[in-house]
Amino acid sequence: MPDEKLAAFLWYSAKALSLNQGPHNLFCQHRYVPSAGGLYPIDLIVIDVHEESVSVYDPIAHALCKLDAAEENIAAFLTYSQEVLNAGSGTLIWFAARPEKVSAKYTHELSLIWRDVGALIASMYLIAEALSLNYCALGVLGSQELQTLTGDAAILGAGGCILGSR
Repeated sequence: MPDEKLAAFLWYSAKALSLNQGPHNLFCQHRYVPSAGGLYPIDLIVIDVHEESVSVYDPIAHALCKLDAAEENIAAFLTYSQEVLNAGSGTLIWFAARPEKVSAKYTHELSLIWRDVGALIASMYLIAEALSLNYCALGVLGSQELQTLTGDAAILGAGGCILGSR
């Protein structure tokens, strides 16, 4: 998939259009896709299947920031995801939820996280169609696998998708 298409997809899916400091010193954002309280607790982990590289999307800078992930962890994560559906030449995008962002303002943070993930997945389907891309959400969460891949025990795997060209 051309970099321009991935950049456009990420722009409309997760780009922060504005950033404001709200109550309790929480930073609230405005994006094209909604989120409870403007908190956006879902980080996008982008996995290039061919280069076997892992990046996190920075919604403020609109940039992919490479993560230092061990080759064996990347291979294990790709094996895990491909048990559901072979990514082929697509790009994997995994949703890494940060419950502490939501619990700082709300109770029952997991309920809001699952709603945010649902809104994100539905919006991504529409954005992919508008950009003439193929998109398929995967039916697994992958918390333990994502924590191993990124080395971050604070995140919660909230599913993923495959994005590809037509």
